[in-house]
Formats: sequence, C-alpha cells, structure tokens
Amino acid sequence: MGRWHPYISWVGHRVREAGIHVDRLAQSADLPRVMFSPSAGNGGYSSGLRGYAIAKELRNFGWRTSVMPKQLELSQRQRLVHLECPDVIVLQKAKHPLNRPKFYPNATCVFDLDDSDFLDPIYQDGTIECMRSSSGVIAGSRFVAEFAGKYNSHVETIWTSSTPSKHQPKHKLLPPVVAFATSDADKYPRECAFVTSALSRVRSRDWQFWLFGVRDPIVGDRMVADLKDRGIPCQIFPFMGYAKFQKLMETVSIGLAPIVPSNSAEVAGKSFGKILSYLNCRAATVASDFADHPLFFENGTNGYLASSPAEFAKCIDLLLSNSQLREQVAERAYKDYVDKLSTHAAAKKTDIFIRELMKSPRRK
Repeated sequence: MGRWHPYISWVGHRVREAGIHVDRLAQSADLPRVMFSPSAGNGGYSSGLRGYAIAKELRNFGWRTSVMPKQLELSQRQRLVHLECPDVIVLQKAKHPLNRPKFYPNATCVFDLDDSDFLDPIYQDGTIECMRSSSGVIAGSRFVAEFAGKYNSHVETIWTSSTPSKHQPKHKLLPPVVAFATSDADKYPRECAFVTSALSRVRSRDWQFWLFGVRDPIVGDRMVADLKDRGIPCQIFPFMGYAKFQKLMETVSIGLAPIVPSNSAEVAGKSFGKILSYLNCRAATVASDFADHPLFFENGTNGYLASSPAEFAKCIDLLLSNSQLREQVAERAYKDYVDKLSTHAAAKKTDIFIRELMKSPRRK
C-alpha cells in the first residue's frame, strides 16, 4: 500500500477536480461567480460552516459557486480559477498554505477568519499577509474585525452560522442534562476550571453533567470527580463527528459557554462555536457576559449572561428548577438563532458584502 500511495493520491486529486468541473458547469453561466477555498474538510466545524455551507446557500442569492477542497494542489487551483474566472475568491483561514492572495494575482480575494489565528506565531504572518493583500475581510467576531481593521479598510463581521434542524428534538433526558461542549477541553484549562467551580455551587441534586471534547481521559476524570462524589451522574465524551454530536445534544437541557477574561487573548476571537448546537437543539444557554455574547443574548429572554462561577451556578439552578422556563428560553433562542445565526442569515450578509466589494475601487 505504501508504494502505491502517491499514485492513489494523484488520482484522488484529479477525481476531486473533475467533480468541481461537473458541478460548476451544471450551473448557469450568466450568474456572478464566487469560489471558496476552505482550510479543512466539510465537517460541521469552521470550514464546513463558513465554507461549504455558505457556498451552497449563496446559490439561493443568485450566485454560481464552487468549492476547492483542501487536497487540491496549486496547479489545480490555478487551473480552476483560470477556467471559472470567478468574480470573488473567498480564502477561509490562512492555515492552508495555498490560501494566499498572491497565488491568484488576477482575482478579487476575500479573506475569511473566525478566530484569533493572528495571535498564534505559527499562523500570524500568513494571516496578516492575507488581511493586507485581500480586497476585503470577513471576520467571525468583533475582536477579529478590530484586528483586521488595522490592515484592511473593508471588513465585515459575520458570525459563524449553521443550518437549523427541521425537526423538534424528540425529548430531553431526565434528570436534565447540563453540558459543557468544546472541541478540545484539554486546551482550555481555565474554562474547565471555571465550569468545575460553577457546578460545585449548584444546589440542585436532580441533574446530570456531560462533558464533550475530552482528548485526555485524565483531564475529564479530574473535572467530574467532585460531582461524582456528590452523586451527580456524569458522562465524558471524546471529540466526535458533528452529526453524532448534534444527536446527543438534542437530549441536553442546559448548555454552558464560559469565557475566562484572563484567557481572553486566546478565546475572545472565537465566534459562537458550540453555542450554535445549544441553540439549534433547544438547550437553554448560560454564557459569559463577554466577547460577542451580549450582542446576541438578551439576559433572561433567550439565554442567560453571567460573569462569575457563582452567577453561572445561580442561572443553572434557576433553569433546573423550572422546566417550563427552560423550554421558553430555548424556543426564543432558537427563533433568534434562525434570524441571526442560521446559514441563510450569514449567506445574506455575505452576499451583500461581496457584491459591494465588487463595486469597490480596491477590487483587483
């Protein structure tokens, strides 16, 4: 298998490219054209939500759209750009080494970023290069937008979105599930400590705790040890595929979204992330009164905003004590999610931004 791998890879790349040609040629030639270049695959995370999903939804706004998978080589990308002649190329993150405007010198490039890659020494130079060299920047949060504004005068904040479920979650488990979902709990020790402190203050005994995104079981076991000693049922889940994660989340009643201010340099740039799943699956959300959270959540109406572990615990106890309140808050949050954080809502803002950018004198 080892010696055949280069040939298999070569064939795979050409098959992917052929699929893109088939898809683009099946669309009307009279529409404005946009190509997306995500840094990763089409899962339920950043590249899927901000790349593949937005590209698909833009077709409902009168665009001819194509997506270049991360596996494509530079020659393939440049060939596709030459044949498609896109009006705009959206480079989603600079983590992919070929997501650089310099490789597409005759195209109008838009750089899309939904987190603080510019704070990571590994990606900082590439991220700033993309911000400077692109005709515009789409930022996933106001924190990212403020930084991008130093290097580009055309910046639009568009929150990460997802596609609303078409069905009502069948049931919520009893006792109610309180969940903390993250892509990698090991990377956020301050947030984990914050959650542990908050949960230690919850007075109710009739609930259970689920922790998602645990790569090191020792980290998870340490986090739930005190809860188990108190007789609170706990489950620890590793990082998993988005579809499986969503299915489990449908049974959750309360979702926690903490941001520790002292850790803000690392997390302030993040968009709504796992909160999208809380909203989509009708879990009442308790979020830190920080970053972009106050721009979406109206305290006590579509969720709760809190700053300290004690405030988080108070909100959790309130929601645990009243199932009708949980349902009411979750349903209002779902409605606001559809209006402001759905794929359709994000694609609408993207459509307006790139159409305006096409008229800009800075367009290449």
